[in-house]
Amino acid sequence: MKIFLLKLLSLLLSFYLVFALLVAFLPWRIFYREYPMWISKEEIMNNPLNYTTFIIGDSRALSAFLPEKIADNCYNLALGGGTPIEGYYTLKKLVRSHKIKKIIVSYASFHLESTDTFFERTVKFKFLDIPDLKEIFSCSFSCNQKFWEENSLYYHGMGEKASAIIKAGLTYANFPFYYKPELSNLSPINRYKVNVAVYKEITSSKGHFNFGTAEFSNGLSKEAERPDFILNRVCTSYLEKTFQLAHENNIQILYKTAPCNTTSFNRLHKKYLSEYNQYFQDLKKKYPYIIFDEALFPYNDSLFGDPSHLNKRGCVAFSEEFKSVYLQWLQ
Repeated sequence: MKIFLLKLLSLLLSFYLVFALLVAFLPWRIFYREYPMWISKEEIMNNPLNYTTFIIGDSRALSAFLPEKIADNCYNLALGGGTPIEGYYTLKKLVRSHKIKKIIVSYASFHLESTDTFFERTVKFKFLDIPDLKEIFSCSFSCNQKFWEENSLYYHGMGEKASAIIKAGLTYANFPFYYKPELSNLSPINRYKVNVAVYKEITSSKGHFNFGTAEFSNGLSKEAERPDFILNRVCTSYLEKTFQLAHENNIQILYKTAPCNTTSFNRLHKKYLSEYNQYFQDLKKKYPYIIFDEALFPYNDSLFGDPSHLNKRGCVAFSEEFKSVYLQWLQ
């Protein structure tokens, strides 16, 4: 029995090492299309070229802000599934170049309540290094709030904290148990071709990408299903850290949300909307040097490619409207 267990352990260890090496050296064949998107953004973060105005936000900002319609020196660095946590580290990388002059910050309201891709993208893609992860979990523990849970916000004992650290560590170390989506449909040749095509598309459009491709969507967004706007103190802490870091580096800040589709907007709970608006009223008083245009507002369902993201016509309409309102600020 002892020999059998040793052989089994050796086999499992060999499988782990092979898989870990595959993820480390062939990520373009292992991951899905979000990986080339994040990699393309990191390249600009580390070398902003001649761009001086950047969009920092989530997938709604990624699909809403079309740089070619906004300004020649504008680049969209929003990340699919991004939250203020990733946004802060995006800015932290950018300021090293000393070229950045303006940022447009844009998050869906639910990304101030929780994250939904922290382990699946932020950790797997190695977007952050170990000290950054330690810093985030330290903030999470001091706030006594998980930042990746929607329904179980608070920690219940040291066991949950230890479990979160172990999960992050094993995911970062490419442990196969946490790579079930990648292993369930492993087609490295086709996946590589798709990822290269996505990379070319997103770099050629200065960081912009259309998630929704339909001509019409009246589906409900996440916000339309929430009765209360419950702030996550970790997410909002990093939003404020972003503001402070920008201000310390003489970077102008404008906060602008992307629109909801009309069907979702009409289903928003009054309490949710009231609590969201109150949060930003408080931020305006605390940060008078920021332009806040944060109100939730609707666009016609025909301008959405899915319940959350504008389609091609929608992003053109939104970007042109944005430029017309903030033309002077953009110059």
